[in-house]
Amino acid sequence: MKITNVHIVNASHLLKHHDVWIEHGKIQQIAPSIEQRAAIEIDGTGHYLMPGFIDMHIHGSANADVMDATEQALHTLAASLVQEGVTSFLATTMTQQTTAIEAALQTVAQFEAQDNEAQLLGIHLEGPFISEKRVGAQPLEYVAQPNVALFQKWQQLSGNRIMPVTLAPEVDGGKQLLQTLREQGIVASIGHSDATFHEVQDAI
Repeated sequence: MKITNVHIVNASHLLKHHDVWIEHGKIQQIAPSIEQRAAIEIDGTGHYLMPGFIDMHIHGSANADVMDATEQALHTLAASLVQEGVTSFLATTMTQQTTAIEAALQTVAQFEAQDNEAQLLGIHLEGPFISEKRVGAQPLEYVAQPNVALFQKWQQLSGNRIMPVTLAPEVDGGKQLLQTLREQGIVASIGHSDATFHEVQDAI
C-alpha cells in the first residue's frame, strides 16, 4: 500500500506532503516522493497521518464491557476502538467478586483480535486491591486486601497477560504485592489510594 502527499505526524515533528510505503502490514519507507506503484494507493492530500493510539485503561465501549467475560464483548470493544484511531489496548477489569474477575481474565487469555479490530495487548488489573476510602466507581463490597497468592493465580489464569496493576500500596499486604509485581516486571500503578506522601515515597 502507498499513501501519497499526506502530512505525517510523528513523535518529534510534522512532515508535510510525504509518501508512505507499507508492506506486510508495516511502514517500510517514508519519503517526499515514492515512485514505485502499489496494489493499493491512497491519495492523502489535505489529510494527516499519525500513529494509532494505545488505550491503557478502558473498561468497555459500544455497550460491551471487559467484565462481560465473553469473546463477543471483546470483539465488539476491539472493533469499536479501531474506528476511533485506537490500534491496541489493555482490557481493564474492575473490582468485582473473584469469580467475575477470573471469568474475565480467562476470556482475555483466549482472545485473538480479527483483522479489522484493535489488538488486545494485555490486561490492566484495576482493583480489587484498593482503598475502601477511595473506591470511586468501584463497588465497595468487593474491595480486597492485596494478596500475592491470589494475584499469582490470576496471572496464570490470564495466560500471563496482566501488565499493569492499579492498587493502593498503603493497604495491608500492599508492599508484598508491590515486590511481587516488581520481580515479575509488571507495572504497579497507584490508584484508588488514600496513601500519604510518605507512604507513596515508601512504596516507590
